[in-house]
Amino acid sequence: MLLLALALPAHAVDYKLQDHLPKMPMGADSLYRNPGVVSLEGTAELPLYDDGSPDTRGPQVEMVLADGTKQLVGLGLGSSAITLTEGTVKALGGETKERKLGKEGTVEVATVSFELGDASFEGVSVRVGSQDQLGLLAFQNLSVGIFPSEGVVRLADAGALSMEGGTRIDYTRIESASQKDGARKWQQPAYSTLVTGTWNDQPATIRLMFQNEDNQVVADLTDGLEPVYSRGGIDTHTGVIELTGLEPFSASFDTTNSTAYTFSPYEVTVGPAVTSAWDVVFDGQGTLSIKPTGAVNRVSWDDTRLEQALEGLEKPEDAEDDWTVPASAHLAVAAAYNAMNRHDDALVSAEKAFELTEKKDCTTYTDLAGFQLMVQDHEGARDNLAKGVELYDTWGDLDANDRVAILEKKAKVEDGVKLLPGEWARKVVQSHACDASRSDLVWVESVLGNWDEVDRIWTEDRDVDKSLGESVVTAYLAQERWDEAFAALSWTVSNGGTDYWDSNVALTYALIQDQQGKTDQAWSNYERALGTADDTELLTIRAYAAAHAARNGREATVKHLAEVSAASTSPHAKLVYAESLQGAGQDATAALAAAADAYNAALVTDPGQASWHAGLSGALLRSGDLEGAKTSAESALKADMFDPLSHLALGDVLVMTGDDAASEHYRTAAIYGADNPLLATML
Repeated sequence: MLLLALALPAHAVDYKLQDHLPKMPMGADSLYRNPGVVSLEGTAELPLYDDGSPDTRGPQVEMVLADGTKQLVGLGLGSSAITLTEGTVKALGGETKERKLGKEGTVEVATVSFELGDASFEGVSVRVGSQDQLGLLAFQNLSVGIFPSEGVVRLADAGALSMEGGTRIDYTRIESASQKDGARKWQQPAYSTLVTGTWNDQPATIRLMFQNEDNQVVADLTDGLEPVYSRGGIDTHTGVIELTGLEPFSASFDTTNSTAYTFSPYEVTVGPAVTSAWDVVFDGQGTLSIKPTGAVNRVSWDDTRLEQALEGLEKPEDAEDDWTVPASAHLAVAAAYNAMNRHDDALVSAEKAFELTEKKDCTTYTDLAGFQLMVQDHEGARDNLAKGVELYDTWGDLDANDRVAILEKKAKVEDGVKLLPGEWARKVVQSHACDASRSDLVWVESVLGNWDEVDRIWTEDRDVDKSLGESVVTAYLAQERWDEAFAALSWTVSNGGTDYWDSNVALTYALIQDQQGKTDQAWSNYERALGTADDTELLTIRAYAAAHAARNGREATVKHLAEVSAASTSPHAKLVYAESLQGAGQDATAALAAAADAYNAALVTDPGQASWHAGLSGALLRSGDLEGAKTSAESALKADMFDPLSHLALGDVLVMTGDDAASEHYRTAAIYGADNPLLATML
């Protein structure tokens, strides 16, 4: 199911909803969850940080580690799960242990202590996971307020925080649930209410739930489900939800024809891109209050990250006289510069790390190649990727049993076991991360126009890296070798190198089949591409519109896209509809204004989304506002200079001004959008 939009009023209404028992477990397991002791005096206030990633929408605050360094950690207001990465656990002085956990087998757990501002957390039992996330429902004596409108997070004793006005949701806490064998399994504190409202003016039962580390809200719709639009085997349900005491808000979700009306209830997920603009207070005594504000104020963490990284270059007071700066310190500085889009500075630090590193590990070369690609040093990156692949192949060419035996012996040595040296000791274990470097190498060879090398690697190594075909297909599309591109894509799909249901795979098939004259098959794949596309994939919607016009005529496409635009609350759908009007010679003034309004609304809660800035640039450009279009295109580049849409938007503006730099931005878009078949021919 796919969220397309949610619009809530800036004001809020007080009302209390009926408790409802959630069916699915949402918390951490009772075998390892122990929230420890939280100590604070009065109210602790912490800045709400932005880590610079456009993908991060949930609240983040600064955690102080045992050695005084700082890092960001996410807050999960609707969850009791506490997870920290292994690196964070070690930095906090915790010891990782394995613990048996019912049918899940074993999990890694640890007990740690840390600080969030003036609040001290001691003896907290955590699960070792893939992210640093504190589920605040675990701390039952704590009230929490997250105020993006002010850019702060507040922590206090239970009952100390409240919100004036706001929508109140009482929560249900399930202390434990039993499995069939009677063992205690889940702890399930959750916010959930079952209410009666309407869906498109039809009676509907709606469950509102505040859940998970991303602080998503879910509405389960059990009645009134009539699709408003169908394409490619997918039904889109778009409508307005009305609840007593709360202004109506709109939402959308998709179901496939095979499952529509089969499973109930349906969930409309409102993601953190929306909830990040909600002020939220959990009072620690059973009530959650939310107030949509339409404002997101977060402090950049870039300066703190760089400051800490630069401190790592300084000699510690207790260091030996022969101390030198470790390579890892230079890499930390490089990563900090990269986060600030200072890629030239990042490469300088990465090269210093490379000079200090023993050249035995393939990642030494592939990591440097990554920094070189940031500054478009493709020749330098090509050489380092090739060396990384060579080292990895030396390891990969060994018999599998020999690799296992070598790994076991090296593990024993690390544990202090003394073994006689032999040939095994001279073998360098290579990181499996270098396996994907072969695809990166093909892509770089394509950028450099080394087509013979692409053919050689594809012929010799396709069985080594099943995903290699994705990069090879791009190379063949760039050369308009349609039949070979089709064969490479089909081989890659059938051998598990890529997902058949991926939007770009469908789009690639459609593009090739169009060129082969297989129009019916191509149209089917254009429909499939649109049905599986992400909301931010403007190019996919444009390709679908162009294919529809070629098949049915411009007038029919205008009518069709009017339906698509009404069914989808994606700003891109509104822009493409406006573009279709212009293409048919009709007045698009109102449609372009509606698209611009939709982009501006999306940017209020998601200001770091380059795709929205780029789309807004397109809407303004087609409205004749050249300066506004240029400003929005530059904002897109600032938000994400590696998003191809950012470069396409600026290229479109520069074309209108007669600036020759447009062609360079178009080529850069093709380089950064290497996985998009629509850009391959621009290489």
